[in-house]
Amino acid sequence: MAFDEIFMKIQSLMIVPKDKRNDFGRYDYRTAEGIKNKLREVINENEDLKAHLTETTEIVVIDGWKYVKATEILETPNGKHEVSAFARETENKKGMDQAQITGSSTSYARKYALNGLFAIGDETDPDDPNYPRETNNTRNNTRNNRPQKPTPIDEYNQLFNRALKALGTDKATLQAQVTEQVGKMFPNDTSSIDKLKHGIMILKGLIENEVNK
Repeated sequence: MAFDEIFMKIQSLMIVPKDKRNDFGRYDYRTAEGIKNKLREVINENEDLKAHLTETTEIVVIDGWKYVKATEILETPNGKHEVSAFARETENKKGMDQAQITGSSTSYARKYALNGLFAIGDETDPDDPNYPRETNNTRNNTRNNRPQKPTPIDEYNQLFNRALKALGTDKATLQAQVTEQVGKMFPNDTSSIDKLKHGIMILKGLIENEVNK
């Protein structure tokens, strides 16, 4: 089987459950370990998928800021595909030592590299208990109170406000950080909606990173 066929089949089977809860942000999310566990399951259950995952991390300095760069590489006998993600190391606000700060940033970067590698989204799920729902008083007056998905801008604004509280920073600094990371992790974004969706991913990651310290 050609590499492209193997890779596309693996991607199609990577339906990864969200295995951890962020109580501060009030949403469930996937961890890097959860994604890797699912990959092992997919490969073990499909004899034709001969592939393995390797990863590298390094510390890089960009514009005076220290980043963890994580690269996830899926290799087969016929080829490989890799994706990198960056996580800027945060200031020490909770008495953590440098090893703990780097470890937290590394987990964050690995997760988003894996998301990119396997095209895994971090959008809100309709069965999330905090997912907005219609009521009998809505203008559509739907009989079954079906879930109504929030718009990307609504979700971004909600997460932005939660991140402000979690990080203890100001709006200008947080927006600059989100814009910077979107630009570095998704340099090919051309549409405003793509930038907004990836901004949501960054905000969730920043909240997870802070809460898990």
